[in-house]
Order: sequence, then C-alpha cells, then structure tokens
Amino acid sequence: MPFPWKRVCRPPRLSLAAGLGLVAVVPAPACGPDFPNSYLAAPESDLLSSPEGFFADELARLAVTRPPERSATVPDSETGRAFSARNDIAEVRGALAAGGLPAARVKELGDAYEAARTKLEAWVLTGDQLRAPDYRYIEPAQREEAGKQLQAAVAEHNAARPDLPLPADLPEEFAVYFSGAVAWHEDRKDDALAAWVKLLTLPEAARRHRSIWAAFMLGRLWAEKAAALGENAGGPAAAGTAAAEAARYCRQVRTLAASGFPDPLGLAASSYGWEARADTARGDHAGAIQRYLDQLATGDRTALPSLRSTAARLAGQDNKTLAPLARDEAARRVLTAYLVSLGGPASRWDDTRGQIPAEARQWGVVLEQAGLHDMPDADRLAWLAYEGGLFALADQWAALAPKKNSTAEWIRAKLALRSGKLQEGVVHLRGALAALAPGRTPLGESEVNELRGLYLERGGAVTAHEEYRARLLGELGRVCLAEDDAPAALAAWMEGKHWEDASYLAEHVLTLAELRSYVDAHCPSGKLPADRPYWPAWTTDYLGLELRHLFARRLARADLFEEAVKYFPEDLRATYVSYLAGVRLGFDNAKPAADRAAAFWRAAQSARTNGMALFGTELEPDWSIWQGEYDLGSAAADRQSAPRLAGGVFAPTPEELASLKENPVPEKRFSYRYRAADLAWWAAALLPNDSNDTAQILNEAGGWLAARDPAAANRFYQALVIRCGNTDLGRAAAAKHWFPPKKPGT
Repeated sequence: MPFPWKRVCRPPRLSLAAGLGLVAVVPAPACGPDFPNSYLAAPESDLLSSPEGFFADELARLAVTRPPERSATVPDSETGRAFSARNDIAEVRGALAAGGLPAARVKELGDAYEAARTKLEAWVLTGDQLRAPDYRYIEPAQREEAGKQLQAAVAEHNAARPDLPLPADLPEEFAVYFSGAVAWHEDRKDDALAAWVKLLTLPEAARRHRSIWAAFMLGRLWAEKAAALGENAGGPAAAGTAAAEAARYCRQVRTLAASGFPDPLGLAASSYGWEARADTARGDHAGAIQRYLDQLATGDRTALPSLRSTAARLAGQDNKTLAPLARDEAARRVLTAYLVSLGGPASRWDDTRGQIPAEARQWGVVLEQAGLHDMPDADRLAWLAYEGGLFALADQWAALAPKKNSTAEWIRAKLALRSGKLQEGVVHLRGALAALAPGRTPLGESEVNELRGLYLERGGAVTAHEEYRARLLGELGRVCLAEDDAPAALAAWMEGKHWEDASYLAEHVLTLAELRSYVDAHCPSGKLPADRPYWPAWTTDYLGLELRHLFARRLARADLFEEAVKYFPEDLRATYVSYLAGVRLGFDNAKPAADRAAAFWRAAQSARTNGMALFGTELEPDWSIWQGEYDLGSAAADRQSAPRLAGGVFAPTPEELASLKENPVPEKRFSYRYRAADLAWWAAALLPNDSNDTAQILNEAGGWLAARDPAAANRFYQALVIRCGNTDLGRAAAAKHWFPPKKPGT
C-alpha cells in the first residue's frame, strides 16, 4: 500500500482496523426473521444476566484522549485506494501548475503521471484479487493444487508489470516517491525504504507534497517489521529497534502535519494506529491502547475495531500481563469497557464468547488485587464483577458508585432480582431509568443486533442511550408483571416500544376497564399511516395508535359495538360503521327480504375484506402484528407451559394465569372469516333457490373457508348443489364435487 489510503469500514459488519491491519467481525444476537426481542419470552437467565454494553459508547464516555494534532480525513463514498489515487493525481497537477511551467507542459506532465499511476493501480488491484481467493467452495483435497495454481498466477502477474515511464522533468519528490511505491509492490522493501528516506533528505521546499506520505510509509514499514520480529524472532525484545524506528517516523508524520505540510489523506490520524502496532510488537500494550485512543480522538473510527482487537487479545492473559494494565488508567478503562460490552444474554449467540465470564472474573480479581482507590469507574467495575459472577464484589463496587448512577442502579436491580426482591428491583430499575444520561454516540451495525443492523442500513439511527432505555423498560415491564402490576408493565413496555409484549397484556391480561383507562390517558385518536413502518422505526406515538386500534378490535370481538366505534382509527371508523349498519339492516325483520339479504352480503364482504383490521387479534391466532403472514404459536399457551410455571421469580403468577382464562381470544385463526361466512349464509337464506345471486353468495363464501377448513366450507358446497342445482355454478360444483374454480377476471 505504498500510496497511503484510508481504510473505511465497508460493509458495516466488517471493520478493517487501519492500525492493526486486522479484521474484527462482531456477531450479534438475532431473534428470528425480522422479529424484535420479546421480554415476555426471555428466560430468567437472560433477565438476570449482566447488561450488554456498547464498546463505541463506552470509549466515548471515557474521555481519556488528548486533543489531536490533526483531524482524520475519511472519504464519504470512494474506496480508500480510489480516494488516494484521485488526491495523488490532483496534487501532482496542482504542484505542476504552481511551478511556473507553460500550461501545455503542465498538462503533458500531469497526463503522463496519471497514466503511470493508473497503470500501476490496475496492476496492483489485479494482484490483490489474485492473492485473495475464496476457498469456501473448493474441496479440501483440491486446495493444495489450487494453492500451486495461485502461486503460479501471482508469479506470472508479477513478471508482467507494465512499464511505468515518468518524464525526466517531473518534480523529484513525486518521481522518488513513485519509485518507492513500485519497489514496495514488487516486494523490494529495502529499495522502497531507501527511496523514501532519500525523499526526506531533499530540501524542505522540494518535498512539500510527499514528505508526509514518505514518513507515513516508513512508519508503516518499520511497524510491520517490528510485528514480524516480535511474532517470529524472539518476542518483544527482538522488535525493539524496529518499533522505535516506526514510532519515530509516525511522530514525524504528525510533526510535519502540524507544521503545515499538506495531509489530504488524513495520515497524521492514521499514523497513531501504526505507532500503536509498533508498541504492541515491543510489548507496550498500555502505550498501544493510548495511541489508538489518540487515533479515535481525531475522528478516525477505524481505531474502534483496533481497540477492540487489542482488548480481545489481552483479555484472559496471565495476571503478570494484566497487572500493569490495571494500574494504567487508559488501559484499565478500555479493557473494562471491552469486557462489559460483551456481557448479557447476547454472548450465548457466539460460540467464541463462552470464555467471557471467566475473563471478566479474572480481570475483576486483578483490579481488586491492584489495591486501587478513588477510581472513576466504580459503576463499570460493579458491572464487570457482576458479569464475571463475582456478586459480592459487584455489590461492593456498586455501593461506591453515586446513588443516582444509572449503571450502578441497574446492577443493584440485578442483584436484588437475583435475591428474589422484586419490589427492590423495581425501585432500582426506575432509578436507572431516571439517571440515564442522554447520549448521542452513534452505534454502527456491528454494535447492535443483526435486526437493528438492517435498520441502520436503511438509513435509521440508533444511539446507546436509546438501546439502554429500551432494555431497562423491557426488564421493568417483566418485573412489574411478576409483581402482578399489569398496568405498570403495559406502561413500561409501551414506553420502551416493546409492542409484542404490550399486546400480550392488552389482549390477554388487562381487563377492558384497565385497558380503557390507559388508552384514554395515553392514546389519542388519529389515523394509522398508510404504510406500516418497519419495527425498528416504531415510535411511541405510532404504537399509541396501534394500541387504541387493538382496543377497538377487542371491543368489536366482544360485540360492544358502540364503544368500539369510538376507538377505531379515524380512517377505519366509517368502514366499521358501515359494517354495523349492514348487520343491523340484515336483522331488521320489518325490511324486505331482498334488502336484508343485500345488507347481510355487504357486511359479509366487509368482514372478509377488512376482517383483520376490524376483528383480528394482534398476536395469536391472527398475528395482525405481522400482517397475518406468520404464525408464531401462542404466547398465552407458552405462559402456561411447565418451563414457564417453574421460571423462578419471573414465573407467571396465579393472577396472570387467571386473567388468561377470563380474557380468551378466538381459537381459530382468521376467525373473522367465519364471521363473514355466517353473514353470507344468512344472506343466502333470505334469497330464493336456483337464483344466480344465491349461487354466487354460496360459492364465494364457501371459498373463503375451503382452503383452511374444508369441513366448515362443506355446508356451502352442499347448499350450492342442492338449493341451486339448476344454476351454472350449481351444475359446475356438482360435476367437480367441490367449488368450481373462479373464472378469470371474476
């Protein structure tokens, strides 16, 4: 990479650490295809597990970095290499134009340089592609042969490097730097080093544009040498000299930038990462962490995966390695931040995280043995100890944190709940919510679960504050339910936007009076959006409309017609009123039979077409929450299952179980289709036999049930062939022994 370029995290779930040159992939939990977490479904072990932190937010909270000498430069849309090439060519042309040459010669020299750079770039890109084969689809037996073929292809590619002539009157700094770049790519690293050292010996005025580039690549070259020596030739001691050279050149980059030398690629920021790699090679882990923090302070977020990778390597090391880190404030806080960011139930989704509790426990013990006092992170240390299963130590550190500290309150709540003290747990969870400081740390896709990641890709935004608040409210709702305070649980789950959990309470647990009280106080009337938002974008206002709509459907299923009218969304109210009018006219014996039949049929068609919106259950059996496209079982049945009943302090209470029997939902899925079919049956009963209208109603209404419930549809088939046997539909049904297929266009 002799023409330096900024590495940018693309795609979001694959972070390239510019400093370490490592790939950090952070798996995350998932709950199913496009479904959010349900706190109602969470086992007790999840609810009592440590909170799950976010590494980016933890680092932003530490604020242990110095003001940077230079800010990072990150391309918005280009890949790093393309960004570097564009700036390189533009800078050459600009320098030539400022040199006093005739315009025609400036163009000739610029074109010649661009042609050489473009040829080199194409050759390098082809080589990079050759050196990164995908072996996933190659059988192991064929991999050795594939490797030989790859070596041959690379050798052929190297031998075919294009000629890259440069004009003799090109400014020397560009020509010398370019020669070093070619040598680098031909793996002649000593020649590259010599070229770039030569460049830095030129008079200052003759190397304004490429001094930072040369110093940066020398720093990188020596850092890579230090890493190789440390890994392969005797450990940190062997890497000392090379690491010192790397640090010298990296610091020179920043000195040059501070002196006004142009740095369009933001290499002063990136130089921290390579210096950190040199520090790592010589065993100075605390120094490496500080350099990465300095890099992060410039705005270069590629330092984040570098810090994560560094902490991951250090976590679980022997106490001799960890003890000095415990006494260094920056290192201590970063390693603690890393470990708390891996806690919580999410760790079980990643097989590599099975060792995390042991690593957290070890780090907690090291910190305790360090004998430190007046540390600023008592809340994080309590969190760490809890994650490692050191509950007594967690209690001690939580006691040292301020009373109104959100994290400490969360840990106090976990400790209380673990002891079965539900009321105390509620108090501390509410305290954690009240003390939760607003934060604006943006979380990348690798920092949240996969489903939230989809939301980020669609242009949404998630902050750590939002995630913590949602989780605290989710847990609070579950504890309130265990305390038999269903209204408080509903309030928590609605505020936390846990709609599936809130729907369970609204349909199964709360009485109509309790639900009406909440809806009247918190859910004003309005129109539902034409396009239902994807779940991570649900807002409390939107869910308020949904809860009001859920209440209207529950009233409608209970035949409380006049009350239901008031609670339907404004855009559905007329539809429901029209449906009611049809039913009432159908039952009006004073009206002519034909009018009654037509009214019943209109109501039947409305119930079939609009049934999900007028009568459907939000959860089982209809699953209106997912537009009826999925059947996810029964939340009520799950709550009454043996594992739930034995679920410890969060087990369903007798009061909750009694509510499930008092507030039943329809047993059959899409029960409104049966309602519609009954209305159609009554319509047909008012019409004469062998009438085409009668046959049409019987045939269409029977088709509403035929696919899911042939037994229920059978009465319509029998009536069709018996009552309307002389109609075309009746004869077709008799011939097919079932409902005839619909004609195209009908």
